[in-house]
Amino acid sequence: LDKIPVLMKEGAIVPLTDCIEDNQIENPKEIRLEVFAGKPSEFELYEDLGDLSTKAITKIKYDGSDKISYETEGCLDAIPTDRTYKVHIHKEREEDLSEQIYNLLLNANMEYDKKQEIYYAALEESQDKFNKLMQANPDLSYVFFAIRELLDTLEN
Repeated sequence: LDKIPVLMKEGAIVPLTDCIEDNQIENPKEIRLEVFAGKPSEFELYEDLGDLSTKAITKIKYDGSDKISYETEGCLDAIPTDRTYKVHIHKEREEDLSEQIYNLLLNANMEYDKKQEIYYAALEESQDKFNKLMQANPDLSYVFFAIRELLDTLEN
């Protein structure tokens, strides 16, 4: 998730582990839960000891804001006794959006005042103002396109 851009729906719960060794058969002692804020959701993590008679199901619930809960049922022997969970809730904040737009404009070859005007039009989500700026500056279409793609991605 740190190196490859991934689009996730609001409320997505993605269990990961960093503790994998070559051909590891044991279930991991540490699970990292990457949770994407927005909507309440649930996820069921299935684990076993090699056959279905030793199946354990961990139900992970996210309340849509900051609370994660989990409950395991089935064969508890399938889960390491010293299992730990690390939770990272990804929240899309306006600060993130403004930083991304700032970074797009940082290397653009244009006057500072023009960068500032585009920056505020994008953050205010003023369609008319943004479109007028785009029409008035066709040589900067690559900047407008990148910002538009960013805003469209965040809306969906």
